[in-house]
Amino acid sequence: MTAYRILPKEVFTIPPHGTINVHASLLPKYRGAAPINRAIINGESETGITIMRIDATVDTGNILMQETIPILPFMTAGELHDVLAERGARLLVRVLKELNQIQPKKQDDSLATKAPKLTRESGHINFNRPAASVFNLIRGLSPYPGAYCFIQQKTLKILTAQPLTDINHNRPPGTIIIKERDSFTIACAQGAILVSEVQLQGKRRLPVRDFFNGFQLDIDTILT
Repeated sequence: MTAYRILPKEVFTIPPHGTINVHASLLPKYRGAAPINRAIINGESETGITIMRIDATVDTGNILMQETIPILPFMTAGELHDVLAERGARLLVRVLKELNQIQPKKQDDSLATKAPKLTRESGHINFNRPAASVFNLIRGLSPYPGAYCFIQQKTLKILTAQPLTDINHNRPPGTIIIKERDSFTIACAQGAILVSEVQLQGKRRLPVRDFFNGFQLDIDTILT
């Protein structure tokens, strides 16, 4: 379900019933390479599975069946992927059993949105955004490829966090404003992000309490 490739025309024109694809969104929303990540990054409350026939362009084929799936408030891309994979397999089996009775539905191109491929720059955290937006980026890229910032010229991936949308501060975005034994809090343009799991460049992922054993991170440090 995570593969992304434009197939040769023969693949979908030679089979008498066409070629069927399982896509991880409610098409025509989120056509493209990263529908799971982009749905979470954009703060969607639901997504789904689309069983469709492949045609000559990306994710534009006729819809055979769809199933809506909620995106829970703290769900990561990895967790959503696993749910969609299991539900997608079940829906595919149902479609194959009922294929001769299904009336394919043409997609409404006017409702289409894109889910472009993730690049390294996609994961660079901009703390000049509200905490909710920063949080969605973090969970939308967790566990892979990971949202990141920079500290002491090293990449620091933030893998587990929670938004503190009601916290008030007057600190520049990116500033460490609270440090506790097992977490630290970063100022955003509105609110803040409480971080509990990180991965420093060249190191393994760690809970913050273990990260502090080998790295000094002080209040007023600015992450860029």
